Amino acid sequence: MVSVRPTGDRVLVKLIDKGDEILKSGIILPANTAKLRSAKVIAVGRGTPGPDGSMIASEVKSGDIVQLVAHGGDEMTVDSEKYLLVSERLILAVIEQQPKAKTIDPQGLPTPGKTDKATKRILTETLCQTDIQGT
Repeated sequence: MVSVRPTGDRVLVKLIDKGDEILKSGIILPANTAKLRSAKVIAVGRGTPGPDGSMIASEVKSGDIVQLVAHGGDEMTVDSEKYLLVSERLILAVIEQQPKAKTIDPQGLPTPGKTDKATKRILTETLCQTDIQGT
């Protein structure tokens, strides 16, 4: 297995294949016509030298999902896998996944049917106890 360590402000990424897009009208847009490309960051260089000579670290890290400009970068093959080596300037954004919020009913309890099994069991036991004590 070969290890690749980008130099300077370069970033090694693996493109994420999204496939062709089919519009509502039925027109098929091939994947290579996209204006942006998605990729997963594999390795990151040390960064760029700042005005005072100190290194400015990269804004991306290994494992990040990023959006790249449509064209640019250098293709390379390592262990029969295709990668793209790009300057950090070609990375437009980092895609961050937001955790899903739990659904809450007006009384402040998690909504039944959208909760895990343990929460459902606790809700059921609490409701049963309330019915027994209330009657």
